[in-house]
Amino acid sequence: MELEELGELLNNNTERNIPNDNAAIRKSTAGPLSAFAKKLRFTLIAFPLAAVLFTAQFLDDAAARHSPTKWILVTVLFVEFLLAIFNYIIVKNIGNTEGNIKQNILNKFALIKNAYTVHLYLHLFLYAMMAVALELTMRYRLDINFEGWSTVAPILRIAVYMGFLIVQYFLRRISYKRYYGRYLEKIQQLALQLEY
Repeated sequence: MELEELGELLNNNTERNIPNDNAAIRKSTAGPLSAFAKKLRFTLIAFPLAAVLFTAQFLDDAAARHSPTKWILVTVLFVEFLLAIFNYIIVKNIGNTEGNIKQNILNKFALIKNAYTVHLYLHLFLYAMMAVALELTMRYRLDINFEGWSTVAPILRIAVYMGFLIVQYFLRRISYKRYYGRYLEKIQQLALQLEY
């Protein structure tokens, strides 16, 4: 129904008045666009909450302030939060297009998809850095919380790290598809059927 309304509004607009076309896009994509924005708003709330919990732990425990693994975990949360802000701003500005509306919408969604790809690999890199920091923490005995893990054979620890990275890769891809990808695909399909 949304696609038919959008097509009629844009095809019947002989003056090609951009503000009217923008209103049509906002109205027609309100379903998947608002759902996508709602998912991103949840992310914008969840990560500051997690940051507050970590900050409380840092204030209470001096050892936590000196733990490299905790700092990398905070960095992972911060990167997640920055990506959510970036994507939320793009989603909120989708209806504010100038010139070729179809191309502008497709460009913005390509930007979001590329951001998620970069995000996936950046997170894998940060998790790998967390494993390195954990190994360094155990080697130099910076955190007593990992004494038990240091008794495990190094080859087994490396296998666990690799398994964790592989699982994270697939879980992030599935999560992206489930929570964001379907909205992006639906809006992209609507944009592809625009005539200009």
